[in-house]
Amino acid sequence: SVADHYQNLSPEVKAIFLIDERTQKMESRLNKLENNMTIDYGQQLSIQNEGKSRALHFLGGKESAAYKDKSIRQKAFSAIWKDVKEYFNVDSYKNIRATDLDKAVEFIQGWSMSGRLWREIELVNSQLQFNE
Repeated sequence: SVADHYQNLSPEVKAIFLIDERTQKMESRLNKLENNMTIDYGQQLSIQNEGKSRALHFLGGKESAAYKDKSIRQKAFSAIWKDVKEYFNVDSYKNIRATDLDKAVEFIQGWSMSGRLWREIELVNSQLQFNE
């Protein structure tokens, strides 16, 4: 045991060793907590805003025909969140680990939608301009 290990040492040195051991255990627990902590509410909002603006970019903005088409708008938003969840292996973007926040923002900013959906959006947006 720990006590047997330190029995020939002075009480002061024993105390130092015990404090060191406790500190190491606490640091280990703290590291586990930090590594598993999820993003807080403010960080969730910033991730949500990044995702919305990225999807909006592909839709062609709020004035576009694709954005105004509820079905296509939903497909675009679903697509980005599906990819975010798959990449970070979470059931909701709200469960992204705090340590992955920067990576999540980077992922969303660099995200691109599938060719099929992008083509569908282009088609809807070009049809509206054609009809005006």
